[in-house]
Amino acid sequence: MVLYDCGEVRPGRNASGKVRKGLHRSGRSRLVLFITMRISIVCSTLFGLFVAALVFAVSGCKGSSGGSSTGTPIVAPTITWATPGAVPAGTTLSSVQLDATSSVAGTFAYTPAAGTVVVVGQQTLKTTFTPTDTTHYSLATATVTLTVTQATPTILWPTPAAVTVGATLGATQLNATASNASAAAVAGSFVYAPAAGTVLSTPGTVTLSATFTPADTADYAAATAKVALAVEAAGSGGAPSYSWSNVQVVGGGYVTGLYFHPTQQNLIYARTDVGGAYRWDATVSAWTPLLDWIPGSKWYWGGVEAIGLDPTNPNQLYLAVGEYALEPTWDGNGAMLVSSDQGNTFTTVPLPFQNGSNDSGRNAGERIAVDPNAPNIVYFGTRVAGLQISTNSGLSWAPVSGMPVTKTANGSGIIAVLPVASSKAGGLTPVVYAAAAGTGTDAQGLYVTTNGGTASSTWTAVAGQPTGLAPLHSLLGPDGAIYILYGDQPGPDAMTTSQLWKYTPGANWTTGTWAQIALPGVGGYGGLAVDPERAGTLLVATLDQYTAPGGDTIFRSTNYGATWRDISSTGGSHDATLAPWVAFHGPVGTGNWATSLVIDPFNSAHALYGTGETIWSTTNLTAADSNQTVDWTIGAQGVEETVVAQLLAPPSGNTLLLSSLYDITGFAHPNLSASPPQQMFQNPQATSSTMDFAQNAPTTVVRVTEGTTPYGSISNDGGLTWSGFGAVPAGTAKGGGEIAIVADGSSIVWSPVDTGSVWYSTNGGANWLAAAGIPAQAQVVSDRRQPGIGYGYAGTSLYLSVNAGATWTVIQSNLPASGRLYALPDVQGSVWLAGSGGLYSNQGTATAPSLGALASVQSAEYLGFGKAAPGSTAALTLYLDGIVSGTQGIYRSTDGGGSWIQINDAAHEYGNPTWITGDMRTFGTVYVGTGGRGIVWGTSTQ
Repeated sequence: MVLYDCGEVRPGRNASGKVRKGLHRSGRSRLVLFITMRISIVCSTLFGLFVAALVFAVSGCKGSSGGSSTGTPIVAPTITWATPGAVPAGTTLSSVQLDATSSVAGTFAYTPAAGTVVVVGQQTLKTTFTPTDTTHYSLATATVTLTVTQATPTILWPTPAAVTVGATLGATQLNATASNASAAAVAGSFVYAPAAGTVLSTPGTVTLSATFTPADTADYAAATAKVALAVEAAGSGGAPSYSWSNVQVVGGGYVTGLYFHPTQQNLIYARTDVGGAYRWDATVSAWTPLLDWIPGSKWYWGGVEAIGLDPTNPNQLYLAVGEYALEPTWDGNGAMLVSSDQGNTFTTVPLPFQNGSNDSGRNAGERIAVDPNAPNIVYFGTRVAGLQISTNSGLSWAPVSGMPVTKTANGSGIIAVLPVASSKAGGLTPVVYAAAAGTGTDAQGLYVTTNGGTASSTWTAVAGQPTGLAPLHSLLGPDGAIYILYGDQPGPDAMTTSQLWKYTPGANWTTGTWAQIALPGVGGYGGLAVDPERAGTLLVATLDQYTAPGGDTIFRSTNYGATWRDISSTGGSHDATLAPWVAFHGPVGTGNWATSLVIDPFNSAHALYGTGETIWSTTNLTAADSNQTVDWTIGAQGVEETVVAQLLAPPSGNTLLLSSLYDITGFAHPNLSASPPQQMFQNPQATSSTMDFAQNAPTTVVRVTEGTTPYGSISNDGGLTWSGFGAVPAGTAKGGGEIAIVADGSSIVWSPVDTGSVWYSTNGGANWLAAAGIPAQAQVVSDRRQPGIGYGYAGTSLYLSVNAGATWTVIQSNLPASGRLYALPDVQGSVWLAGSGGLYSNQGTATAPSLGALASVQSAEYLGFGKAAPGSTAALTLYLDGIVSGTQGIYRSTDGGGSWIQINDAAHEYGNPTWITGDMRTFGTVYVGTGGRGIVWGTSTQ
């Protein structure tokens, strides 16, 4: 019998369940059929109950609602998914973002899927959850919003391997890459500074920078990175490592220009006439020298004629270098030094003419100007080559043909260039003014162009300008007016007459209004400043008024010169603690040659001025507004600008170093890191021609000066105080020359510049006797081991005295005709001759010296000696400024001159050194005299 599920139609019935008509059966058949039907009904009922129970146990019979009329409903799982943190563009989706959880077991499917890289914007993340138990739990979905921000790519740039001087930057060093947060490469381009192709000419550490510009600027921002590249001196392997600094005098020379950058606070530069350029380091409150790399062959590049700053780029710097344009045989052509890193490195652009940083008129300016609207255009007003222009940021120069002034009668040429930023047209500055130091035959001083920016621009003289005096300074004020200081001389000497004028340009720029501003007193003026932030605030400084207390005077006006106030003489105080020697001229005051005045564009209370001696600084300039005293302090820490004549390092005593310096006489330094409190040498206050100390009694020192009395002096306290000799040799009218004192101090030998003999004294200079057997003006030195022994050098001959200088004998006559004689303290007879022809040492005996050349030294400018190296068999360490194996440099020998090793590098050449000596107390310490960078102090323990 077939059984059917509930709801089905049984056979023999119609669709309504009724028995079909037309069936005919017999009585027995009907009985059988009835019994059968009953049994079927019972079985069907039992089976139906069984099936219903089974179905209920599983899930119940399903109706149209998806559930059983008698079962439990399906449950939606609970999905937990916290809003993920914001990520940068380029992030690859991962479990960090795709981390939804469920209350029951199952699997998640995400859209977008893991591994998708996201872009900037609000991204919707979706997940679909499928439960493992689909009988009781349904599918579920959830969404979150992911914030994707613009990314800054990561710049990967390994530190490049060291290179040697002369190497050219290339792909080996300039190999940065950019990647996103998922370490995938980001497309884009790099710009490097210094650029590929730059020749690394200076040893030291060079900072390389890279700027990355992404191709996809929507998702990625620009990024920068820097690495340090070590540049080593060629052939420096095994050389001792030296640290170089200055023995402190603080100042000592003429600071001809000071410059605040107009857009970067505390970025300040200084230029000097022969001592290089400096940049202010606010972190240590001291100046950093920028030109110590100048080689001896270009020593005159140590003088800076002008400095130019780019107002749009604080990193860009221009220095015009060269010392003598008015004395063409004194040096060579100048150069423009161009830096893109604030003077850490320079590109040298040779110029076909000479500059004059140490000529008359070096106080004038400012000669270099960068177009504030098109900074690739740079102007340079020269002394002898007219107005020059560069259209490629200083890398090449051409004369401006339309400027009618090439030279001026006073030799100063074009002293200032002033682009007018507000005249911007077509991306550059068309209106540019130039001030020429015209007077007399070239009377016009101020010129203007309205089509600037090219070498063919046309220039005309401004109408109505004053004549008869030459412009010294020309400045553009914040009110749009031009302020010009005029003088009767180029300066800084002999200035007697000055005028100050204000020119307000008219609509056509070539005409305008001229108004003379009355100066606060008569005489010459050499300094002018305007406050960039306060129209009408001016500073002026007198020039060459030496009779005023403390030197010249600086005046200040806040009303365009209608009234003036003294802020430096009677209205100022000066604290010279850092440089006590500036009191050499009497009461400490303004000083002289205060021709470089500047006011901080970020702080009207902060001002600087430079003099022929130092830099002064104030931070309360505006105190003058309420009639208070303006306080000035020495602001020249780090600036060392002396020219050195001679150095001595006594082996003992209270003085570590004795110096003879041009202009400021010299010092006895008991502390190398401070300007000596006892000030400069006195009695006389003059530069020593030569000095010497008694080797066995080194606190006894003698010195001679030329032209200033007393011509000869002696000190018994290591050079702190001096007494004039009791007498001078007969016929002495100038003094000077050479002096030597024997090892025990018992005898002094003097060879003045203007007498007919060499002289000796055995009583400390109380009287003098003529020596015999040696020419007048011969060089003389004393043996540093044996008292009474002396050596002389004149012509090509070496002389010997064994009786304290009374008589002399020629012992050798085949020497070079020029050189300098030295005596060293290692053994008796240690006499040496250094000259351009080489270095000569005693190859004879202690009592019969005979000088012979050392084959390894081609030229010896100066020779010094110091303490022997630990473990060395030599009694001394030798120091040499000269040429060894074809290379100019500063050298050291620890084996008596048998071998030499260079101890300076191309970053520390200091132009052309003027003296060298070692230290007998500390091995490895050497002192180098320079022609404008003061006394350099080198130390090494190696």
